[in-house]
Amino acid sequence: MPMKTMIFSLIVILSHFSAVKAQDATFSKVLEKVLADYPQSFKNVRGELIMEDEEEQRYSSKLELPGAMDCLVSMPMSGERKLAKWEALCFSSASFDDAVNNYKKLHDQLLKSTLKLGKSSARLRGEYAVPNADESFTSIIYNINPASASFRKVKIELELVHVLEEWRVNLRVGSGDFSE
Repeated sequence: MPMKTMIFSLIVILSHFSAVKAQDATFSKVLEKVLADYPQSFKNVRGELIMEDEEEQRYSSKLELPGAMDCLVSMPMSGERKLAKWEALCFSSASFDDAVNNYKKLHDQLLKSTLKLGKSSARLRGEYAVPNADESFTSIIYNINPASASFRKVKIELELVHVLEEWRVNLRVGSGDFSE
């Protein structure tokens, strides 16, 4: 009986690691496709228009990051293509600790992602910023390494932000100032 239990436990553990590895691969592929469309201002990942105001247009994203609650593309009304950004709301909770755990998990996932951009592979580099519950905003800016000419200006930002009564973890890709 203990041998059957041990084998069953081993199968469960191996299937868990296999599922995590598959999710990591899907995460990397989606991020890779978003980045590949960055030079075209996310034209190919832009879905339907969902909101428009004086400053920007917001579109649904045709690409969904695994585990994200919502993904969208923002375009400024000024028409400045270089300020387009792709965004994913990855997590939302009233619990600071849960949000920090998710923020750290996404940071680790971003660092281990290998991205095929054009003919070469690249990795992301960014230094972990330790969140503080007394501050309403913490972010990490990642650079692509090595970055070809098409991707030198791209910024990837992971942020933990307190909005109203909840903590949110967001991921953004673009080249403009994300604090706006």
